Amino acid sequence: MIHVNPDQSATIPYIPWKELESLEEWWDPDTFPWGAAGALIKHYPDYFDVWWNPDRFLWRPQHTRLLIRHLGHKLTAWWEPDRFPWKSCTGCLIRDLSNEFSVWWEPAFFPWDGMWDGQTAAELLATHCTDDLPQWYDAGRLVWTEGLCRILIQRCKAYQAIWAQDALLFRLQR
Repeated sequence: MIHVNPDQSATIPYIPWKELESLEEWWDPDTFPWGAAGALIKHYPDYFDVWWNPDRFLWRPQHTRLLIRHLGHKLTAWWEPDRFPWKSCTGCLIRDLSNEFSVWWEPAFFPWDGMWDGQTAAELLATHCTDDLPQWYDAGRLVWTEGLCRILIQRCKAYQAIWAQDALLFRLQR
């Protein structure tokens, strides 16, 4: 049951989310406009097991961030590291799902050179995934910054034996 919004052209589907009681009333994965998957995530998270299809889901950054925020508790059901938009969504993943680090950590895919909200990947990991430092720490891949050194000193003292020499070398080379 996909309608055309009277205020828009006939080519843009309109789904009257607020008028629909349940997903079963209208759900048809073959006719659903998967570009509107964000609305499924927001309006029908309880029906995730009914509508989720990783082959039809358009792994767009805006939809993936909604998955992280609204369906993070189902991470093991939707996690597809080879489809995940790492460059655009890693910051959200680290901040919102740091408690699921062991599920999403994929060093081969991880964008070490990325920045999100003014922080490097290493700075975000050091801030939000402190307890997992032995798993993610790789001095050769980290983008060393003064900010990373400060975060390591403040938050990662328990693992000082792992990072202290590398941080000192970084500071001496500056």
